[in-house]
Amino acid sequence: MSDPQATMDRGAREAAIGDFLARHGWDTAQRRMLAGDASFRKYYRLDRTGTRAVLMDAPPPHEDVRPFVAVARHLLGLGFSAPAVLAADEAAGLLLL
Repeated sequence: MSDPQATMDRGAREAAIGDFLARHGWDTAQRRMLAGDASFRKYYRLDRTGTRAVLMDAPPPHEDVRPFVAVARHLLGLGFSAPAVLAADEAAGLLLL
């Protein structure tokens, strides 16, 4: 049997992702799931007519993207290589990298 709450949560999460991508001009991008890891995070490769990015979906309360954002910006500020955060909705756990 399917869990109606889980289905509703997936639908709400997908809507939040769609809104986030639309706010940042990536709603028309092709989205392909990348290999996951042993966490609640999911990663998607985005392709918008040759421009590429990665969407990190880290749903709260299971994940907190703020440390990732802080460390990435700090490392970039020091001149090191790190993912550039193109857009963030930290409350929703969504990052465009």
